[in-house]
Amino acid sequence: MKFAQILLASTLLLSAPLAHTQEKAAPGVDTPKADVHTYRVLFTLTEMEAGKRVGLQHVSMTANAGSGTATIKIGSRVPISTGSYSSGDPGKGSQLQMTYLDVGLSISVQLRELGYGIDATTKIEQSSLGEAPAATPADPVIRQTMVQNNAILSLGKPLILGSLDIPGSTRHMDIEVVLERVP
Repeated sequence: MKFAQILLASTLLLSAPLAHTQEKAAPGVDTPKADVHTYRVLFTLTEMEAGKRVGLQHVSMTANAGSGTATIKIGSRVPISTGSYSSGDPGKGSQLQMTYLDVGLSISVQLRELGYGIDATTKIEQSSLGEAPAATPADPVIRQTMVQNNAILSLGKPLILGSLDIPGSTRHMDIEVVLERVP
């Protein structure tokens, strides 16, 4: 009888850790999640003309892997007339309707950790007001450049995301990114 009790006790002790690891959380209770890491993403935009650097801009942001898109916008909101409407008040006449367009630099990044690097989905847009044609001076001309892509980044190693010509000029822009893990 004593041997049977010892065998039963040892079987229970050995199976206890296994049963504990197979327990499921009660409904409505959060289970622990894998660590989410925060990264600093540094973009360098270099404007070149005739082989010489004529402009350099650094933009830095932090982003958490797997938690959505991080975005930075630098620029102005330009009013654009979309027509006119009658106010209904005979003393006021018609009023101008306006909408606003973002002009400047917009950078967004979404990070995803992989076993062999960080997958970065990026979109870099730069826009500016161009010269309006003489025939339609009220309608603005918007010049725009954009690079949108996916790249696998390694910590601390710079990567050129793209190089493009700037519309309306003889310049081109190189876009580089470097990724650092925030402690």
